[in-house]
Amino acid sequence: MPLYPNKDALMSGLLFALLVTVLITETGCCRAYYPSLPARPVHVDGWKQREEGTLLTLGSFVLNKGETTENKKLGITFVGFEPARICSTPLSEPSPAKVRLRFYTPSDQHTLCETTVLIPNGALSGGGNLDCIDPAPPSFSIRSYNPKEEWIWLEISTTKGDTR
Repeated sequence: MPLYPNKDALMSGLLFALLVTVLITETGCCRAYYPSLPARPVHVDGWKQREEGTLLTLGSFVLNKGETTENKKLGITFVGFEPARICSTPLSEPSPAKVRLRFYTPSDQHTLCETTVLIPNGALSGGGNLDCIDPAPPSFSIRSYNPKEEWIWLEISTTKGDTR
């Protein structure tokens, strides 16, 4: 009598078990990923301009989720934050964290643009250039963030001579 009387049934069972195992591990449990949780900055400049070479920093702010800061020309709202996520699968990399910002004119609350900043692999800064309706500044950077406490440290900058 053979050791395995029905080889086809055994192979089907093994393939099914392998398939279930792969599906479980590939669609495994995902969770929020917090690579670093820095302390909240104690001092930032606010809407104070600072020059460094050809870079003109228009302002530096720490904003909580939902908070707004504005001067006469520009308003900024920290709309929300989505922390990075990591899944428990082999060779899994964390997804980028996402920060959503809204830029608007303070006089009439008109939205100039909204943007989502992707912060990959827990990097402590992210940013980009804005393609907004004037008078939004051309660039910004997120110097630091804490997804658990839901705050960001944001700097708005341009180049010397830019009148925005």
